[in-house]
Amino acid sequence: MNVRTASSRFIVAGVFIVLLSGNGFPQGPLEDILQRAGDRVQQYTASIVNVVCTESTRREEVEPDLKTTKNKPIDLVYDFIIVQGTSFGIREQRELKLINGKPPAKNERAQVPDQTAYTTAVVILLPEIRKNYTFTDAGIGDLDGRRVLIVDYVPAIRRPPSVSWEGARFRVNLQSKGRIWIDPESYDVLRLDSHLVEPYEFRSPKVAKKGPFVLFGPTHTFKMEKSDMSIRFGSASFKDPEQTLMLPVSAESLQVFEGTRVPRVRISHAFTNYRRFTSQVKIGQ
Repeated sequence: MNVRTASSRFIVAGVFIVLLSGNGFPQGPLEDILQRAGDRVQQYTASIVNVVCTESTRREEVEPDLKTTKNKPIDLVYDFIIVQGTSFGIREQRELKLINGKPPAKNERAQVPDQTAYTTAVVILLPEIRKNYTFTDAGIGDLDGRRVLIVDYVPAIRRPPSVSWEGARFRVNLQSKGRIWIDPESYDVLRLDSHLVEPYEFRSPKVAKKGPFVLFGPTHTFKMEKSDMSIRFGSASFKDPEQTLMLPVSAESLQVFEGTRVPRVRISHAFTNYRRFTSQVKIGQ
């Protein structure tokens, strides 16, 4: 999401308060599940550094039915590289390989903003973050034929949506609620969904600054109606050292932002060919 339509995403975890379900499927107490899931995330953030994968992204403008594609999709392929950083020990980098099946020209960038690969979504389970949210038991469920623990989440403190302007550009800050599916044996996150807590409508200022100039004009109405995201995780095996990690395998987002040039956008990601970073992998700056 570019700076014109950017929204802060708050992706969070959930908890359980029932000790045993009616079918005998075990559920740990709230703090136990959070602690175990948080421990897994800490291992994950320590192990994912120096991992590279192929990220294939498709961006589509959709019709009001939110299903039919309006224009020709834009397909992007990246080398997606995870290196040591300051934010939870992870820094994400991309090197663009293909735009609509063709190598990019020198210094060419994609026509649409790079989207996150969602590798850091599960950090919401870390103790220093999860204290900011309220978690509730959503029971036992089925995910692709396997029994899973399901938790719902909302922000612990509701903050009203806000928008900040810089000339003709703006950034929208919104909160999200959602659901997490957790493996009851390993406590790995298998799926994470998020949705807007509530829609947000606002108007542009009558006066905007653009560099040294002041622009006068009529106000314009914007409305963020929907910002949905769903991430799936799967196992990836590595050598040197031998290790299996749960990493993103797919993600899909749908945004409805009325008033913008492209109000309805669906973006899908596929993450394949995970491997450890080697000297042959070039990290783009």
